[in-house]
Amino acid sequence: MTINELNQNLDKIISDYEAQAGTACSFCSNDSDGEALHKSHEAAANALNSFKVEILTYLSQI
Repeated sequence: MTINELNQNLDKIISDYEAQAGTACSFCSNDSDGEALHKSHEAAANALNSFKVEILTYLSQI
């Protein structure tokens, strides 16, 4: 697997997570809970993106 393929695979994984997280938010019983869950999922997606960048940066240096 190339770094480009890894990048594409990780992008798809993160995109799938974001889509599923968005679906989960729709089941909240009120706006406050939905917003809190959305922010939590948003933070997780941002962390995954940061992790992806770190992995790809490291792998491109070796």
